[in-house]
Amino acid sequence: MRKIKFAAVLSKPLCHAVFVLSLLPVIAGCGTANATKSAGAKVHPENWKLGSSTSLIPVLKPEVIKEVRESGIHFIEIGWKDHNLEGSTFADRMDYAKSVFAQASAEGITIWSTHVPYGKNFDISNPDAAARKNTVALVKEYIDLAIEMRAKQIVLHPSEPLEESTRAQRIINCRESLQELAAYTKGKGIALAMECLPPNFLGRSSNEMLVILDGIEGVGVCFDSNHLYPEKPEEFVRKVGKRIRTVHIADFDGKVQKHWMPGRGAVDWNKVIDALADIGYSGPFMYEVVRRDKETHTFKDLKANFDSLRTAWSNSKTSRR
Repeated sequence: MRKIKFAAVLSKPLCHAVFVLSLLPVIAGCGTANATKSAGAKVHPENWKLGSSTSLIPVLKPEVIKEVRESGIHFIEIGWKDHNLEGSTFADRMDYAKSVFAQASAEGITIWSTHVPYGKNFDISNPDAAARKNTVALVKEYIDLAIEMRAKQIVLHPSEPLEESTRAQRIINCRESLQELAAYTKGKGIALAMECLPPNFLGRSSNEMLVILDGIEGVGVCFDSNHLYPEKPEEFVRKVGKRIRTVHIADFDGKVQKHWMPGRGAVDWNKVIDALADIGYSGPFMYEVVRRDKETHTFKDLKANFDSLRTAWSNSKTSRR
């Protein structure tokens, strides 16, 4: 099977659509993208540190951050959508970034990643070229904010929900945006991580993610365990391999994203942990759990869940010997 080399055609704009269309069987899962099976030495899950998105930490103030650290969380991801800052100025957001970094640092918490907002104003695959240009400029502001908070990864979505007939062109648009954004981050000590998303978005499978990212340096993947269907999460991890820079850990019913606490849904966590360890993933085990309806869990419950997953994984390894 030949390897996909998207970069080879970037200087031929008229060939872009034809090239992407020729890849649609691969994108749909009928072929093999240029997958990497291993990132190097296997990492033992006992060495992973616990992290949480601010999806479970809606207010970031000194007393809350202190409780976060006391609950066993070492790393956090700042989700800009979580903090009601839409409509604020860049200067306001920068002041907020500086304040949050100072508070987290005082408690020994590392801001591992930030999550760029999502929605129609943040669609880097937008068919409207003028709107896409504005989006890229806006994402650059969030890159600057992440740098101020000393984050290592910037998570962003490759698209908003799309019409299937536009997928091929949106892949081209997304790639062009990512190339510009990767150039903007180069040499700044931070990297982009494109999140895998449900089937009605770009990034719906390992094959499609690898096609989008082929030949683009400085952009990796955020593996979200509750966005992948019908592809199994562990299969995605093994195919994408070393391009996974960070993770979003949550469970779901295997049909629709839920962001449940792990153990409630259909994800086989022993297999997911196995796969992440095998590819050498060494970042934090970053939860992105959302509390809905009558659910009562908080960030204080994550450490017990994290420990139970690793214990179950360890026991499964012992039973297989």
